[in-house]
Amino acid sequence: MKRDLISFERRCRLAEYFNNNSNVDLPSYLPDPFKKFHHPKSWTPQCGRNPVLDTYILSINKLIKESKPKRIFDNITREERQALYHLQQRTDVIIKPADKGGAVVAMKVCDYIEEGMRQLMDTNTYKPLETDPTEDLNKEIKNMVAKYRSLTLIDVTADILVHPKPRPGRFYMLPKIHKMNNPGRPIISGNDTATERLSLFVDLHLQPIVQQLPSFVKDTSHFLQIIEQLNQTYTFDDDTLLATFDVTSLYTNIPHDDGLMALSEALNKRTVKKPSTNVLTNFARVILKSNNFTFNGKHYLKIQGTSMGTRMAPSYANIFMGKLEDYILASSNIKPLVWLRYIDDIFIIWNAGSRTLEQFTAFINSIHHS
Repeated sequence: MKRDLISFERRCRLAEYFNNNSNVDLPSYLPDPFKKFHHPKSWTPQCGRNPVLDTYILSINKLIKESKPKRIFDNITREERQALYHLQQRTDVIIKPADKGGAVVAMKVCDYIEEGMRQLMDTNTYKPLETDPTEDLNKEIKNMVAKYRSLTLIDVTADILVHPKPRPGRFYMLPKIHKMNNPGRPIISGNDTATERLSLFVDLHLQPIVQQLPSFVKDTSHFLQIIEQLNQTYTFDDDTLLATFDVTSLYTNIPHDDGLMALSEALNKRTVKKPSTNVLTNFARVILKSNNFTFNGKHYLKIQGTSMGTRMAPSYANIFMGKLEDYILASSNIKPLVWLRYIDDIFIIWNAGSRTLEQFTAFINSIHHS
C-alpha cells in the first residue's frame, strides 16, 4: 500500500510539473507494449510547487491511513478452506487449468511428469541439452540488435529488446480432459526468456498483416458479426452444409523454412517496409531457433515449429496458414462459399454437396507434408 501511494504521488507531481504529460519517462518511439520493459527514472518533483496538489496528496494519504479495512467474509466453509490448504501443501499433486472448458484439474505429479517426458521424447520436435544455452543466446541477440541499431535499421534500443537477466523457458501442459487419456497441451512460457522482448517486437509488426487476411476471425463476437452479415447477404438452401476443420498441432508442425518463407512473402507486401523484411525475418529465425526451456530439472531445445508461449506464435501461425489457404482455394476446382479461420480452427459454408465436400477434405489434407 505504501509503495502504491508513493508511486501515485510521483505520477501526480510529474503530471503537474510537465504540464499533464505523465509519460515523460517514456521515449516517444517506445510502443505501448514495451512500456513494461522500460526502466523509469526515480526523480520526483519536490512538494511546494502547487499548494492544491500538496493538499490533495496529504488528504489521500490521511484518508487511507485512517480507513478501517472491511471484514472479508469467506465464501467457503472452514472445512473446505482447510481441505484446500492441505491440497496446496501436497507435493505429490499438481493443479492445472484444463485446456478447455474452464475446469480445474488435480493430478498426480508422477503422471504429469510421465506425460511431459512422453512428449519430449519426440526427437523430431525436441532436443535434450547438456547445459543451459540462455546466456549465449542472449549475447547473440544483443549483438544482432546492436548491429541493426548502428545501421539505423531499427529505432528501438538494445536495452528494450535485450533482456538484462534472461532465464530458460518453462515447459508445462494443460490437460485435455475432453480427450482420451487426457494428453497435455504443451506450452513453453516465454516470460523472462532471452527472446521475450524480440518476439513482442516482431509480433507488433505481424499483427496488422494478420488482420488483413481474408479469413481472419478475431474472436467469438467477430465471428457472430460475420455470420449475421452472411445471413443478410446470402439466401441458403436446405442443401447448404456447415463444416469445421481443425489443423492438427499447428504450432508444433510448422517447419521453420516454410514458416519463414511465408513470413517473408507477407512482409514484402507491406506498403511501408520498416523495419525491413530481412530484419524482421532474421529476428523471427532467432526466436524460432532459440526456443530453449526446462522441464523436470533438465534442459531442452525445441527444434521444429513454434511454441504457444512466445508472443509472435499466433501471428506467425496465422500468416503460415494464410499462405496455405490461399494455395488451397486457388488450386481447388470447387471452393467453399465461405472460408473463415481462427488460428487453427476453420469454418466453411459448402453448397456443392456432401460427396464433393469429402473430396475437398481429402484434397486439403494432401497439401502439406506436415
